Amino acid sequence: MSHNFSKEYESAHDAIHTGAFSKDKEIDALVKKLKKLLAADGFDDTGSDALDALRKHIMSFSPSRVLKGTSSNEASKILEMAVAYGGTANAYQGSDGLSLRASAMKLLRHTYFLSKTGAKSLWVISVPKGYMDWPSLELKPLSSNEAVLKDRLAKVREYFSNTNKKHMHEGTLFALNWVQKTLIVLANVGKDKGKSMELVKRWFETKDTSASDLTAIVSNLTSGFKKLQAVLNGNRLIFTDNPSDRGTNEEKNTEAFVWNGAWKDSLKVVYIEQGFFARGANVLSGKDNWARIIVHELTHSELGTEDYPPDNSYGWQGINPADAKFNGNKAITNAENWAYFAADCAAAMSNGERNTALRLP
Repeated sequence: MSHNFSKEYESAHDAIHTGAFSKDKEIDALVKKLKKLLAADGFDDTGSDALDALRKHIMSFSPSRVLKGTSSNEASKILEMAVAYGGTANAYQGSDGLSLRASAMKLLRHTYFLSKTGAKSLWVISVPKGYMDWPSLELKPLSSNEAVLKDRLAKVREYFSNTNKKHMHEGTLFALNWVQKTLIVLANVGKDKGKSMELVKRWFETKDTSASDLTAIVSNLTSGFKKLQAVLNGNRLIFTDNPSDRGTNEEKNTEAFVWNGAWKDSLKVVYIEQGFFARGANVLSGKDNWARIIVHELTHSELGTEDYPPDNSYGWQGINPADAKFNGNKAITNAENWAYFAADCAAAMSNGERNTALRLP
């Protein structure tokens, strides 16, 4: 059975911090760097150079990398680092410990810290396409068979392309910009002859909303967007797909999601699926749609918003708070209303896009 990314991170953290890796001088120095990177509470951006050092150590050009998306040399390097061979005959020694050490190296080899001068950063996990689960779970049953384990470690063609990574980072920067502009609007409520309050009413005033309700909504929005700002500013946000969804309708039709309930991540994780990059499927497009998705998902994970009502809560379906489906001040509970409100505060929508999202049945 699969688990969330936070559990996978925990597995990699424990393997790197307690595992018996090669005592080769270069490898030992690299493992020390990886220990700094893997803090108990998440990736430490001051140790992010360890990721490039790891890739430099194990990666090399080969025709099979380009043509087939595989690298047997890379697999051999990971097994060497994880101490797969020993004894007088230097024979293969498979074990659960070996698979955990190798899976930690494999996970980190496909982990990226996207950073841009003057802008906030993002961690992206791009587990190879040939995997149907996290490395720790994918590799564990293979440890007794050297050839099969090596074959799986050799898969290097990643789930997210470089263009995908660039778009996710751009979307995150746009989302932060939206949130900052939204907080400015909220701070101006009561100070600009009602202009800012009109924006609040546009996305959250239902037929049941009173003046006191609006005051509470402004307070709720302000505290909520401050939390989102902290996450987007924190250099701890992680984007990954959910490998066990690969090849399913969930992967194809979902933009992104976060886990809640028993599966809720302890780290700041958003799961990006293929719908994130789809064109023409939403009211907004490009960077604006990526930002919308990110704000939407972070309100779920950080603020406990819902997709309300179920199956009828998205901008393309219409999220005008005057719709009877939001009676009882329910618009404030819907993640999509938060996201479109932020887009409106940032002037990121055309009149046509706004009217589409606000249409009534």
